Amino acid sequence: MPDSPPILPSLDFALAHAKRLLFSPINKKKWLCLALPAVLVCVGEGGTEYLMWAEVAAFRYKADTIIDWITQNTSSFLSIMTGATLVACVFYILYRYINSRARFMLMDYVITGQSGFSAAWKRYRQQGNALMKLRIYWDLAIFNVLLLIVVVAAALAWPDFHQFLNSTTGEYEITFWSRLAIIFLLLAIPLALIFVWLAACTFFFMAIPVMYITHMPPWPAYKYVLTRIFFPHLKSCLLYFLMMTAVQMALVIAGNLALLLIALLTCLTGYILYCIPVLNILPNYLISTLILPLTACEQTFALRFMEQFTPNFQLPWPAPKRT
Repeated sequence: MPDSPPILPSLDFALAHAKRLLFSPINKKKWLCLALPAVLVCVGEGGTEYLMWAEVAAFRYKADTIIDWITQNTSSFLSIMTGATLVACVFYILYRYINSRARFMLMDYVITGQSGFSAAWKRYRQQGNALMKLRIYWDLAIFNVLLLIVVVAAALAWPDFHQFLNSTTGEYEITFWSRLAIIFLLLAIPLALIFVWLAACTFFFMAIPVMYITHMPPWPAYKYVLTRIFFPHLKSCLLYFLMMTAVQMALVIAGNLALLLIALLTCLTGYILYCIPVLNILPNYLISTLILPLTACEQTFALRFMEQFTPNFQLPWPAPKRT
């Protein structure tokens, strides 16, 4: 196991492999087949990974109007919220189910360049289901961390807020407790974001590729990554995380540009479909196809980097064609 696994050779290999996979020669069928698991990974994140602001509601109402309606229609409001919560939970589980299995399918397609959606879907059923369960626990853990920060800040500012509720002037007076709550938020939120970023990088950029390579269950793979790879090779891993984060940002930018292009070519029809849940799979498929070279490079880079840590991680990359 190398002391300092190199980063740039893995990136060079990823660029060369993506070029060889998609452009040597250009195969329309291969592009369309590879875009299918890519769009499932995208949709499985909750609709899209690109242009999150596009799904913000176009209409805004005054807060007092909403409060008045809720007060007058409390039972209807509770029924609507209960139904919406149930629907959201169903879609959330469905999205996680699709996304978890599609991740392994995408890595398999990138390595082999072979199609066969049905066979790949069945082959990664066990790993995908196990990953889905861990990701649900992951989402709950992140939610609870952020909720804890908010609860602690609210508890610190409670004396001021309680005084505001009982005051007759209607003015919120900022005292020592509110200032302490603000300082706590300014310190806790960046630390929490750094922790979440590191945990997400080790999970998505390292543990999931290890799961694919070794067929480990998700939690043993995550523990293996932390004890055998991340902490022993901290500097190389942090540099790798930064580069993968930059690639993720490039994917978001490329997805935005692709969506803009689709909106212009379809006179905003593609954009309207993009904003509609379920129906947005069509424009997302087109987006995934357009940015496929960058997606293939990202997946190859992650797998190639992980190969360096042990001879047992070697993958069956296709040999370069001789010219």
